[in-house]
This record gives sequence, C-alpha cells and structure tokens, in this order.
Amino acid sequence: MKSLINIFLVFGFCFFYTNAFAGASLFTSDGTQYHIQDLPNEVNEMAEAIEKDMKAGGRGADNIILYVHGRGKEPKKSLDEVIPNLEEEYSAKVIMFHWFPSYKGPAGYPNEEAKAAAPDLLNVLASFQKFKKDHPEKFSKIKSTLLVHSMGNIVFAKMMESYQQQSFEKNLFDTVILNSADADAKDHDQWAKKIDFSDNIYITVNKHDSILGLSAKRQGEKRLGQKLETVFDKDIPLAKNAKCGF
Repeated sequence: MKSLINIFLVFGFCFFYTNAFAGASLFTSDGTQYHIQDLPNEVNEMAEAIEKDMKAGGRGADNIILYVHGRGKEPKKSLDEVIPNLEEEYSAKVIMFHWFPSYKGPAGYPNEEAKAAAPDLLNVLASFQKFKKDHPEKFSKIKSTLLVHSMGNIVFAKMMESYQQQSFEKNLFDTVILNSADADAKDHDQWAKKIDFSDNIYITVNKHDSILGLSAKRQGEKRLGQKLETVFDKDIPLAKNAKCGF
C-alpha cells in the first residue's frame, strides 16, 4: 500500500510539473510566470512589476534583456544561475521566454518542441513592440537586448523562417545576440539575413565548445555557434547583416 501511495505521489508531481510549465510562457527573475494566452495584459503587468522592483531595490538597471533559454531543466536552471548573473553583470532586468519541454534526458534533443514555440516567440516580440510604442518614455534611457542561447536559436530560427520583413520597427532591439547557437550552421543566412529589427546583430562562435561539438555529431550538422562549416568542413560565410563574436 505504501508503495502504491508513493507511485501516485510521484505521478502527481510529474503531472503537476508538466502542466505547470506546459507550453510557452514568460518569467521574471523572481520566478513569477506570465502566460502567453493573455499577452497584452501580462506584458503590462510584468512591466509594472519590474518598475516596482527597480524602485524598491534602488537599482539603476539600464537594459531590458529578453532571454530565450536553451536545452535543459528549465525554468529552474536559468532562474537559479543564468538570470541572476545576467542582471548583475549587465545592470539589467531579464525577461525569460520559456519553451517547454526543453529537456528530454541527457541524450535527447527537443528540436520539434523548440520549433513549436516559434509562433509564441513571434507574439512576444509583437507585444514588446506595441508596449514600446505605447510607452516611449519608459525606454528613453533604457536599452533593449534580445539574447538567444543554445537551442533557443532553433525557436528563433523557426520564427524567422515565417517572419515577414519590416513587420517590426528597425530599433525594436538595440542588440540581438545569438549565443552558442545550437542550430545548423548550414543555410543559417537564409533566416538570419531577415533580422531587420536591430542594427547590431552578433553571432558568437567558439570552435572549442564541446557541448556543441557533441550536438553536431548527434545531429549530423555543424552547429552555428561552433564552426561556420558544413559537415564536410567546407567554409560557410556568415550572414552579411551579422557580426561574429568570440
């Protein structure tokens, strides 16, 4: 009987955990979750919470970072480690775009799950643009950065495939950073060249990235954040509108 109860408890926890974070949502650094379904209201509520937090803490954050996480046990991984470091190092407030499920075990790559979150990311960017237009005074002294990490770049790449150019303002983000991109290096220019909502686009490349090296072996293509090469070691030119960061 005790074993049966334990099984139900484990099952119940897994069910709760899966449904608590199912689909795409947004998180702020204090762990508050904002759902995509009611995005305009959620964005306003989030902005008010961030402003209140900045005033209460006396912090002079001058950068809003929209962070798209990669593969892993999220949102805990980023809430515990990544976001606090970003906020401290860059004098920023971070809003995390969370796609789920982003973890399928040590050997799993949730490519399809990442691609499925692309429409939600597009909606988030559209809502962010509307908020900036409606409240220009809030951004007079604050920069905005889009930071896309690891397999989050699969979400972003899929979004860009269907993105209609000039849908967003040219200055939607001061900077776009595709960091340690776990997306195919091959043909990346086909979607990266469509990024027209920032003048500063950076793609970080590190040939010594062992995690991306393992991903390349398992997925059959060199990764964008690892080497600008095909699987046959042929050089791939960087998208012309982007700069290479190391």
